[in-house]
Amino acid sequence: MKYILILSTFISLVVLSSCQDDIDVNNLTNYPPAILSYTPKTSTKIGGFDVKVIFADGPSSPLASGSITLKDKDGNEIYTTSKTLGGERDSIYVEGTAFNASSLDYGDYTLIIKATDTKGQVTESTTTFSIVDQLYPANNAKMYIAGVFNSWGADEMELVAANTWEIKNIDLAGGAFKFKNT
Repeated sequence: MKYILILSTFISLVVLSSCQDDIDVNNLTNYPPAILSYTPKTSTKIGGFDVKVIFADGPSSPLASGSITLKDKDGNEIYTTSKTLGGERDSIYVEGTAFNASSLDYGDYTLIIKATDTKGQVTESTTTFSIVDQLYPANNAKMYIAGVFNSWGADEMELVAANTWEIKNIDLAGGAFKFKNT
């Protein structure tokens, strides 16, 4: 008996579904805008940075506008901008010089991102990031390498990963060298 009822319900759904001639594809694909990516994400090194946000939406309700607001840890607005957007994919790019990024102190900041499409649908995202002195953990703030190749001077190395320093375009073959952390 259960099988007959399930089969009957299934057949009814198939018959009802097959009777519909028009499917409103535009309404079924009408989504609010999306924020595909943004920078900075979690942390950025002190000394300046840019802000970039990439938006997307579908063909039935393309992008209309977007805005970015940058606030400090106390909620004070540092910078805000808005832009008319268009199409299915667009972006807002703000150079750090527009809000004097190089003068911002260490600490936490908030980025508020908002997008609106042509049908008035809104997406808003609030994210935080930190300005730090180093992007990765390290035992020393700076590292140098000295040796025969640079007359025992001190070439600064770059922190490229957690506790991993790198320098390029030096030849250590056959000569003495040492690392310096002061």
